Amino acid sequence: MLLIPDPGKLSQADALQVKEWLESIDLGKIQVPKNFHWYGLAYHAGFQARNFSDNNFNDNNLIWAKIAVNIYEKLAEYYPNIEDLRAAMMLRAYLITRVGYDVDPEFLNVNSIIAWFFDTLEMPYKAAEKTAEYLEKNHKNIEKIIEAIDDIRKLKKIQSRLKVILFLVEHDKIKISQELEAWLALSKKVS
Repeated sequence: MLLIPDPGKLSQADALQVKEWLESIDLGKIQVPKNFHWYGLAYHAGFQARNFSDNNFNDNNLIWAKIAVNIYEKLAEYYPNIEDLRAAMMLRAYLITRVGYDVDPEFLNVNSIIAWFFDTLEMPYKAAEKTAEYLEKNHKNIEKIIEAIDDIRKLKKIQSRLKVILFLVEHDKIKISQELEAWLALSKKVS
């Protein structure tokens, strides 16, 4: 059994200790301090996951990655913020480009990233295309922008999520469908 670290010293703990600390929380064995900085731990775990040189990726990096993704996913459940899930997916995409799929095919899975993109769409393609055209036509008219602000925000969220897909495309780690290609082309039109 590992020694579970004090929450204030998690940045000094190793991946297995932090994993066990999180599992103890899930099992109700320990309580998290009221104002615990989950984003700080997720960021630290993501940094540790990326902290390897070529051909030096190991189980600790993978554990740190899973810790970061787990935290971002839980944060997104409690505080619906698409950026938390985007951070989780970008970490996965980064690791796929650096170490490939074979390290952990279930966790480092391009199809789960594509599914996440489509599952979180807040508008169909045609509506997004219409919003992009509206934005292009009226980008200097603040009154018109305000009228369509909700749809413009949705479009900007889609564009943000597409950056994860584009990252994989740029590193030749994904084959894109016509539908995904259309979304990527639309995203380039929106600036």
